[in-house]
Amino acid sequence: KSWGTEDNRRQPWYNPIPDLSLGDFQHQAPLLRVSDDEIIMPVKIGRDQSSFHRFTPENSTLYFFHSLDNGRSWSQYGAPVQPGTIPLGRWFPLKDGVLRTLRFEEEEQRFNYSDSTDKGLTWSEWHPGKLLGDWGRDIFRKETSNSADCNLRLADGTFIAVIYHGYNDLHKGEQFASIPNHGMGTWGTEIFQCYTTLSTDDGLTWSEPVPMDNA
Repeated sequence: KSWGTEDNRRQPWYNPIPDLSLGDFQHQAPLLRVSDDEIIMPVKIGRDQSSFHRFTPENSTLYFFHSLDNGRSWSQYGAPVQPGTIPLGRWFPLKDGVLRTLRFEEEEQRFNYSDSTDKGLTWSEWHPGKLLGDWGRDIFRKETSNSADCNLRLADGTFIAVIYHGYNDLHKGEQFASIPNHGMGTWGTEIFQCYTTLSTDDGLTWSEPVPMDNA
């Protein structure tokens, strides 16, 4: 909320869940605008003074809240679920009320996606995406490992994923072998070389990765 006037300084934020009857620990939660009028927020809530690192199925629950007035007031929707029963990565709103989340599977050598049509309450099975171009040349090589983040969508709808490409032989005796400048300035880290890949069809296909050296 704006700090522009004296009145606004009296309340710079809103407490979406003031009632602690659901639990005494509310973990930080993402906000997602699913329409011009609605923001949703899935919140992990723990009981018996359990913090996030001590959450178990017995002492924590995932609740769903939404706001219809730009975050000024919040109410619960849907039925709560156990953490771990739905994907809690980044959710992207698509057309017709569909939400999509993505994850990279190195063993399967692909991105998978799952959709929700009820604002995150339930999700589809994971479906495979398709990799375009030659991923074997730079990414899926022997003695390397890969992980990826897909947390960004541009204004034109393009998804950007960053691939962290690791070289197993650089790690010896719990230390990383010396390489020029420890990789910094080119890789930005001595552990991974980063690549980026794009999807222009909501995660169904992904372009051939390009290195982010010196980016």
